[in-house]
Amino acid sequence: MSESSKTKTKGKSKGKGKQSAAKGQDGQLSCLNAAAKVLAEKGEPMTCMEMIEAMATKGYWTTPLWDVASGKELQRFHELGGHISCVAFSPDGRQILSGGWSETVRLWDVESGRELHRFETPAMVHSVAFSPDGRRALSASGGGGRAVGVPANDHCVIQLWDLKSGEELRRFKGHQKFVLAVTFSPDGRYALSGSADQTLRLWRLPK
Repeated sequence: MSESSKTKTKGKSKGKGKQSAAKGQDGQLSCLNAAAKVLAEKGEPMTCMEMIEAMATKGYWTTPLWDVASGKELQRFHELGGHISCVAFSPDGRQILSGGWSETVRLWDVESGRELHRFETPAMVHSVAFSPDGRRALSASGGGGRAVGVPANDHCVIQLWDLKSGEELRRFKGHQKFVLAVTFSPDGRYALSGSADQTLRLWRLPK
C-alpha cells in the first residue's frame, strides 16, 4: 500500500459517552451576541482579528466539560485565541485535545483544567484524534490567517504528534482543500482523513 490512498465519498460520524466536552463558545452567549457585545464596548469598527483577540481576552472562547447524566458543568478549558472547532478525549479519559481558529492544538488535563502542551499548526484546526494507546495525536488543518497566500498543499495537512515530547513526528500532504476530519485505525498503524476536496485518504503512519 502506498503512503496515501484516496476515495471519493461523503459521510458523517457520531459518538457518545458519560462525559461530554462541548466545543464552541460560552454557554450563556452565542457567538454573534458575544461579538455584538464586544463591538458595543469598543465603540468603533474592528477588524476580524481584533474582534477574535478581544473575545478571547474576555473569555468567550471556552470548552466546557459536562456530566451527561446530571447536566452539571465539571470543568471549563479556556482557549485564548478563537473559536474551538473540535475536541477529543484520550482513551483513559484523563486528557482532552482541542483545536480551532487559534491555529494550535492544545492538550488539557481533565481534572485540573490545566493546559499541558500546545502544538503549532499551519492553519485552523478542524479535527483532532488520540491514538489508541493515548501516546500520539493527529490534527487536520486548513484555512485561516497563516494560510493566506499559501498553496493548499502546505496548509491543508494532517500532522502526527508525540504527546509526551510535543514533537511533530510527520506531516502528511495531498488534500487540495481543508482537511475536515481525521482518525486513527484501531491498531494505530494508519490514519484516515476526509477533506472538502471530497476525498478520503488512508495514510500509513511511522512506528
